[in-house]
Amino acid sequence: AEAAEQGDIDAFSAADEAFHLGIAAAAGNTFFASTVDAVRHLQRQVTTIGLAGVAGGSLQVAAGQHEAIAEAIASGEPSRAEALMAEHIDMTAQQFQREIWRRVVPGDDTNT
Repeated sequence: AEAAEQGDIDAFSAADEAFHLGIAAAAGNTFFASTVDAVRHLQRQVTTIGLAGVAGGSLQVAAGQHEAIAEAIASGEPSRAEALMAEHIDMTAQQFQREIWRRVVPGDDTNT
């Protein structure tokens, strides 16, 4: 949350990675852990092509989603945590798609 408030993408990315890897480790789910690893690889590519901070929503929104997910886990509410994580992933994917489309077809807002 502090990195998000300061707009520090590098610090936020490191905290984001630790957050998701921590959940994967706690879950003991190798499929989830490998999925997190694949997403982290994609996120590094996103940073390289200049989409970081543009797609995926504001850092503050993502930090708020992370906090809600962590609270659900800490409260022993796996169904709620699952729903919040799905919402987080869906929102991020949709925003990346919109931003990529905006760059591919400038001025076309039909896919936003």
